Order: sequence, then structure tokens, then C-alpha cells
Amino acid sequence: MREEDYAEADTLLRRKFAADKLPLFHRALLALVRRDSATVERLLDEAKKPTSGYPYAPGDIALFLNDFTTAARFAQAALTSPRPPSIKAVVHQTLALIALAQGRWAAAKPEFAQAAATVPSAKRELALSATWPFLAVPRPDLEALRSELEAWDPSTEAPEPNPGLASALRPQARLYILALLTSRLGDDAQSLRYAAELEGVGHPPEAAALVRDLARTVRADVALRRGHPADALKLLEPVRGEVPPELLAVPFFSEEGSRYLRADALYQLGRDEEALRWFSHAFEGTPSELAYLAPGHLRQAELYERLGDRKQAVEHYSRFVQLWKGCDPELQPSVERAKARLASLVAEPR
Repeated sequence: MREEDYAEADTLLRRKFAADKLPLFHRALLALVRRDSATVERLLDEAKKPTSGYPYAPGDIALFLNDFTTAARFAQAALTSPRPPSIKAVVHQTLALIALAQGRWAAAKPEFAQAAATVPSAKRELALSATWPFLAVPRPDLEALRSELEAWDPSTEAPEPNPGLASALRPQARLYILALLTSRLGDDAQSLRYAAELEGVGHPPEAAALVRDLARTVRADVALRRGHPADALKLLEPVRGEVPPELLAVPFFSEEGSRYLRADALYQLGRDEEALRWFSHAFEGTPSELAYLAPGHLRQAELYERLGDRKQAVEHYSRFVQLWKGCDPELQPSVERAKARLASLVAEPR
């Protein structure tokens, strides 16, 4: 799917599933690729009927085809189905991520709020997304999210039916997000204190490397915001992705933040080839990959332009503009600059 080799993807899935058991998301993707609108409408009706099962189609359509309009239609179809509230909460989380992929913080907030009524961790996902440096988050929102996290006591939250490592690491997740929010608010000293506290909180031994790396990520974030990319990169060098497998799909622990900081530090230091590799592949398969698409394309466009590859620069500027064409007003200047660079590159004689 990533390589847009849809025939091979279809062949592989048909080897796994019987013809009458092909997943809806795959049938929807193929119908969209073939521009088969009649089948798309039939599948939308089908999406309204299941009583169980996670509806993957909205996220996959958004991720692989960047067709946010149709992704939202499949999400709305799932929300009208008889599925239980816990699954509908996942759909709202997907809609929030789709909004963030378009640079629409204001649209993501109510979707996270809908999800949080059933899935309390959605509140922390909203707070985590507010720390991403490429979004325009109003200061009052940052302050409100920080206050809510400061007041949250993980020990008072209802126990999960099958608690795992993510549950045990709730105190670390709280401190990690608090530190990043505080860094974004410009209180570097307090952010670093949170990082030190994060390292000192007791944790399961199998998460020792992860907790250490979360603290390093906070310190690197502060360094990069201070304008010290070399210091940030040095702090991140020991971070090797030592994430326990059960946490790889949990956004608080997947180390997407450290990857973006490393890539941006390399970009700022002029280590273009290295930065390009990170922006090209570092987020494939991560929980919030969809939201990192647009900023990744923008950085790749700028890097290819610096490297003199006009064709690739045009491709990535075009993708960025398409993804963020409906972004929040605060982010529109980035889109306008990309449009200007795109127009300039296209107008240059070959």
C-alpha cells in the first residue's frame, strides 16, 4: 500500500483471506483507487451495519490515499453503526488524528473530547499532540492542558480489565507530557525539573531504557527550542528505540517525538542527507504517522531544494500544500510560503 502497488497488496490479502472475508478497509481502498464510486457507496452502507470490530477504513484511507473527505465519510458511517461506545471512541480518535494531519487543531479538540467520554487516555493524547512543534496551539489551550495534567492523579483512575505496561507507566506518561507542554510554554527550568522527576519515579525494570529516553527527549526539546540543535542531537544520540513491543502502538511511548527532534536538529545543522533519511522513513508505522506526514513533506521539500533536486522538491511541496490546504489560519503562512517556493521551482527553466 505504501508503495502504491495495489495489485500486489490485493494479491497478498487474498492469500490470507477468503474472497468473502476480505477486510472492508482493503475493499474500500481498491474501490477508491479504481474510482469505483458505486462500490464506495455500497461499502459505506456496509460500514453502518457491523455491531463489533474496529473500523480501520477511515484511518487507512487517510493514511494511504490522503483522501480525508472519504475517510471522514467512512468514520461517520461507523459512528451511525450499532457498535459499542468503546469502538466509537476509537473512531473519534481517528477523526481527531485526521484533523491534526490537516493542521486543524481546532477541529481535533472536540473529537478528542468525544473519545474521552469513554476512553480517558484520549485526554492525554490531546495534550501530547499539543506539544508537537509544527502545530499552532493557542497558549490558553496549552495552559489548560497543563493544569489538567497537574491535577491528574493516575492512581485514582479506574483499573483496566487487563492492565499492562502502559497502565504501570501512567505516572511517567503524565510527567513526560507535562514536561513537553511546559517546554512549549517557555518555562525551561520547570520542564527540566519534570524530566528529572520522570527519571526518579519508580518503574518496571523492562521500561528502564524507555523512561531514560523519555527524559532525554524532554531535555533535547528544551535545547532545540533554545536554538541549540547540536546539544539536542547529542542528547538524542543514545536514544535507540528501546521500546517494549507492547508499547510500540502507544503514542506516549512510541518515541515519535525524539525522532522528529533528531530529524529537525540534523536539518538545522545542515546535515541534509541524514535529515532526509529521518524525515522520509522515521514515522512509518508509528501511532501518529498520519499527523507527521505534512511536516515531513515540508522538510523533505526544503531539503531536496537545498540539495538541488528540483523534481523531488516540487513533489514534496505539492504534497504538503495538498495536506494542509485547509489548515488553521495560524498555519496558513507556512502553506503560502510553500506555494511560493513551488511556483518558483516550477517556473525555473529546465
